Parts: sequence; C-alpha cells; structure tokens
Amino acid sequence: MKNIISVLCISFCFLSFSFPVKEDLGKTKPLKLTFKNIPNPSANIRIGVFRRQDNFPDISSVFRFYDLNPDGKTEATLEIKDLEYGEYVFGCFVDVNGNGTLDMSPEGFPAEPVTLSNNFVITSYAPSFEDCKVTYSKKSLEVVFEKYSTVM
Repeated sequence: MKNIISVLCISFCFLSFSFPVKEDLGKTKPLKLTFKNIPNPSANIRIGVFRRQDNFPDISSVFRFYDLNPDGKTEATLEIKDLEYGEYVFGCFVDVNGNGTLDMSPEGFPAEPVTLSNNFVITSYAPSFEDCKVTYSKKSLEVVFEKYSTVM
C-alpha cells in the first residue's frame, strides 16, 4: 500500500511539472478599437485583421473581418471579444459607397478613407506588417485610429 501511494505521489509530481498550466487560456479581455475623426460618419467602417502569418497588406489574406456602424457620430468604438492575445495589424476603410469593397483609384491607391493600426499613413509605398503591428495583451487593450489616407 505504501508503495502504491509513493508511486502515485511521484507520478502526480512528475505530471504537474511536465504540463504547465496556462492561466490565461480563454480569459482574454476584450480589445477596444476606437475610431476618432471619422470622415464620413454615415458610412460603415470595414475592419480587416491580419496576423503575422497572413500576407498583409493583401486584402484577400485577411484573417477576420468586422463591421462597425458609427451611427452618424464622428467617434465610434468596437469591442472585439474573439481574438487571442498577440500581434496584429488592423486595416480599416470607411465604405463611403456601401459596396463592402475598398475601392481603388486608377493609380492603385485607396479611393475611400483608409486607416491602419499605429495610425500609419499611406504615402508612396505599401506598409509592412512591422509598420502597422500592434500588440494585444493584458496591458494593451485599446487601439485608436485617428488618421485616414485617401486620394479621393
């Protein structure tokens, strides 16, 4: 009997050190996306989320999409509750004509207002993941968008 208890105790100790417990699994706090100075508050904002392994800025490789209706206000907030902590890029556009697609100019630049995480402003080159990445963690729970790019 003593041997069985010893074996069980040793086995339990071995198992408890072999498999670390993740305390945060499934317990992420919502990420808040705040949009300020929305140029056309009557239009929906389409939000694309890219992970590092996605092919940012190729819109066909977006990991997940969200939509936000600013309800006529120049400031609006969206809470995202289904992302894990990690590094992301948020590429967003104000869908002025309501077609659900980012319209482009003949030169290949966005024809609708675009905002990116880190408030990266599109100029003469396409941004990289590093230019726009944000870290979502217990200590970083909000991303604010204030600058919009367009060639309209």
